[in-house]
Amino acid sequence: MSIFEEKTCEEKTFEEKVQEITPDVYLSLKRAVELGKWPNGDRLTDKQREICMQAVLHYNHAQLPEDQRIGYIEKRGCKSGGQKSDLQNQVLKHTKEQENQQEQEAQPIKFS
Repeated sequence: MSIFEEKTCEEKTFEEKVQEITPDVYLSLKRAVELGKWPNGDRLTDKQREICMQAVLHYNHAQLPEDQRIGYIEKRGCKSGGQKSDLQNQVLKHTKEQENQQEQEAQPIKFS
């Protein structure tokens, strides 16, 4: 076969097939994996789910920018001096308030 001849579907690698996926097909495969069924309502077999998941992940890695990929976690720098973030401070404050409320509710009743 010359390099100019188009390969048949059986001769293409998985990665080559994934590169031919359109954004609409990608979204359809992603949705099928999420719901466990095809758009027509038929359930995915375990093998179909595995193959679709692999295709989604391959497409995701090859076609999307890093910040749009599945599982992307934004990298943040550490604050110097061990300072707590505003969210951490809010969580600590809320936790302390709940503990104080529980202590007040747990006071035994005194009869005189």
